[in-house]
Amino acid sequence: MFVREQSSKTLTPWRQDVKAAAEIARAGSDTLTGPIVLTADLFMPRPASIPVKRRPYPTVMPDLDKLLRGIGDALRQAGVYKDDAQIVAIRATKQYADDSVERSPGAWITITEVPPGGKLL
Repeated sequence: MFVREQSSKTLTPWRQDVKAAAEIARAGSDTLTGPIVLTADLFMPRPASIPVKRRPYPTVMPDLDKLLRGIGDALRQAGVYKDDAQIVAIRATKQYADDSVERSPGAWITITEVPPGGKLL
């Protein structure tokens, strides 16, 4: 599910979906307490009326930063980490989906805890 508008009517279900997926993915894992790198690749459905040549990237709503904010809140609510402030780096993309499994509509989200003394780059 993707947010179509920035209203609470659509943002709340987006957060709930991300939270539910995170709870399943982290089952039995401890809550992370250290610095975190968040990676999110978001695949938006392409409207049939928008050919690739006309708009190769989804440069329309929802805004990537709003989607990321929803992801951050949902992961905290799911107990993946204690606080959004633990996120020290983000890598994110917003692209159109295609027919492949890896790029079907949805999101691939990875959380990596930075090891003590570890470097971000």
